[in-house]
Amino acid sequence: MAPFRTLLCLVPIALMAACSMQEEVDIDLPGHTPVTLVECYLEPGQPARALATKSLGYFDDLEAAAENGLQISLHSGGRSINLVNRLVVDSVRRVSYNYYSEDTISYQEGVSWEMIVWNNEKEIARGTASFLPRPVFRKIDYALDAEGKVSLELEVEDNPATEDFYRVMLHLEGSPPWGHFDGLWTDANAAGGVLKITTGHQVEMFGDRLFVSVYRLDKNHYEFIESLKKAYDANYNPFAQPANLESNLVGESTGVFTAISLTRDTLQIRR
Repeated sequence: MAPFRTLLCLVPIALMAACSMQEEVDIDLPGHTPVTLVECYLEPGQPARALATKSLGYFDDLEAAAENGLQISLHSGGRSINLVNRLVVDSVRRVSYNYYSEDTISYQEGVSWEMIVWNNEKEIARGTASFLPRPVFRKIDYALDAEGKVSLELEVEDNPATEDFYRVMLHLEGSPPWGHFDGLWTDANAAGGVLKITTGHQVEMFGDRLFVSVYRLDKNHYEFIESLKKAYDANYNPFAQPANLESNLVGESTGVFTAISLTRDTLQIRR
């Protein structure tokens, strides 16, 4: 019993020592200079929309993040679209935008667009984007594990002469907002003009239909998504190094301007 009695005696002493070492420390945080972030995704069949926000200081109110009062325009082949500073919510995709136009975007492979952002009379950002070829499925199937979780098994045609990037998003009918899969791939492991993608059993069953969206990304969009994930993780980890967002915009603002090239399909899940 001696070791047990010794342990009881040591615990209060250790606690007293720890308490005596606690001191209040005042830290002067440097001033924060806001940086404008513009995200504009040209999605076929959808209205032209953009989200403009600004970086905040650590203790700033999140409601102040919206960057309003900008002038955002899109240009392609003599066509111009001016976005209005207006809040819209896409209830299907559960995302919000604060710049909007009723003009819809059409998919045309290889067609280039340009975005210009002004703040009063000063240009603060400019970017270009082109529609890439849509992904072509060679095979699309699924597998169920013993717990009923779904894994996608996909084969996509891939051009060996180019460096390609892909984003795969899965969503099950009836699943909550967090009940989906979102992953990135490169074609580094493609062989014979085919890239094989397996998501792993990470999607829980909620309904009987699996909605599959496969995006072909340009390198800038791929790197932006990767950096966005790193920045998100760093925000919630006090020991992580700060992560900077990759940007394909020219000017004092940061962000991404890209054209969405995707193929969608729906799989009926049989249990």
